[in-house]
Amino acid sequence: MITRSICFRFDVDTPRCLVRGMPALLDLAKELDVRFTFYVNTGRAVLRRLHIKTRGGKVSAKKLSALRKLGPWSYIYTAVRNPRLAELDRTGIVARAVAEGHDVGLHGGRNHAEWQRHADTWPEAKTRAELDFGIDALRRLGVPDIASFASPGWNTPPGLAGILPDYGIRILADSHGTDTDTDTMKRTSPDEALQVPTAFAGEPGGIGYLEWLTARGMDRDQALSHFAAQLDATFRHFAVLYDHPCFAGLEGLPLLREMLVHCRRAGVANITISELGQAYERDGPNFRLPAPPSSADLGTALATTDAAY
Repeated sequence: MITRSICFRFDVDTPRCLVRGMPALLDLAKELDVRFTFYVNTGRAVLRRLHIKTRGGKVSAKKLSALRKLGPWSYIYTAVRNPRLAELDRTGIVARAVAEGHDVGLHGGRNHAEWQRHADTWPEAKTRAELDFGIDALRRLGVPDIASFASPGWNTPPGLAGILPDYGIRILADSHGTDTDTDTMKRTSPDEALQVPTAFAGEPGGIGYLEWLTARGMDRDQALSHFAAQLDATFRHFAVLYDHPCFAGLEGLPLLREMLVHCRRAGVANITISELGQAYERDGPNFRLPAPPSSADLGTALATTDAAY
């Protein structure tokens, strides 16, 4: 038995995330026999009126430009066409994730940018209307049991932890940052969703972790060393790592592969956020997880595929 585990969380909020990044991550997971948590937004990525008038931006850590992460064609397509993401899943990408044992949660409602900018001011009726939209769309994509939720931009509407259980959603993954205890799951009352914090993100601002390492100018060896050091120093029991498929599933894929291999060799179990919550509910804060399989297969996979990158 082991006491440490890590969840790799990817927020799917642009066409490139869904159509290109998510399939690449699913292929990697199948190759290395690991599972991820995907938070899928089924609505639109862009709120066009934000291009005319925006609220003041928050201070954030170094990050890559949207143009760098999306590429020129996808950047223009997202801004101009701005489709509902659910309409783009013509090949059953989300259903494939469920069938292959991954955790698929909900990430907002009708519009990712609107939630990110304004959800902290919403009345309960607006929040529920957005949840109704997102839950219905995600179920149509093949997710019958939606166990967890993450707000776009970490922007939590008032009372969300108490609202989510009405929809059968038992986990809220909105907390992060240096002022958050990232090694402790909690709920303020028995009727609220369990809050699962994220430890591995660029701070301040909750930037995708692999993106943040790249934006700081680290090469793969430096980034992996940073991850390994943080893995030992940051948490005692569990951790959640955050990024987006549009980066981690494409440009960041070689680094992600090495992180997964390192975790296996270090005896850190790879689990989903829902599994983490279930273990907590079953055993309390001192839950135990089975030891991961041997690292031999992962090491072989790394050695035989690394040259391609």
